[in-house]
Amino acid sequence: MSPGNKTATTVTDEEIIVRTSGIGNTEVDPPAVDEELSTRRLNIMRSGYAFMGVGLVIVKWPLLLHAPSLPVMEGVVLCLLTAMSLLAFLGLRYPVGMLPILLFEVAWKLIWIGTVGIPHLVSGDMDAAAREVLFNCSFVVVIIAVIPWRYAWRRYVRTPGRRVALNERDPSGRHQFRDADAKTRVGTGTDEVINGCAERWAAVPRRSETRGGLGRLD
Repeated sequence: MSPGNKTATTVTDEEIIVRTSGIGNTEVDPPAVDEELSTRRLNIMRSGYAFMGVGLVIVKWPLLLHAPSLPVMEGVVLCLLTAMSLLAFLGLRYPVGMLPILLFEVAWKLIWIGTVGIPHLVSGDMDAAAREVLFNCSFVVVIIAVIPWRYAWRRYVRTPGRRVALNERDPSGRHQFRDADAKTRVGTGTDEVINGCAERWAAVPRRSETRGGLGRLD
């Protein structure tokens, strides 16, 4: 095998190391963060999903029979809350995966209380409809209590977005990385890296360029 072919093989092998070992990746792995939540904490979250889902079923689902006669925006709100109730029930099975539903519930209610409810309450011109909405929004304290805020902070604020290293072949058949970080890592492998990635490396089919063409080493 010529030196040029040897170089091409090395680049392809290091591509496998980069893509399978996560070299230089300092991100917090979401599955690892998920493991921090205990079974007790997950069950507390499920109680919040149940509270939210059952409450919407009792209050909103009966109105679906009269949805065609409602004003347009009231119909939109009704359908939105009905969809949220269905997602809340899905949260009983996937409490961590559906956590954004609880965060959304808290966010919109606190925004309404702060921008609409409290100003009307302070000015003394709150009508019966606004008082009813304020009363319903006050139950948001239950959802606030069941959310694992430390986990939510780490998962959605501190965890950086993942960089995806996309690769493509140039006319010579060698892989070119679009990801800037991946470019800097190609060709910098050491014996420790290779030894540390031996198991993953052996499990991934590697491409090798030969004089006769492109072959596969399984």
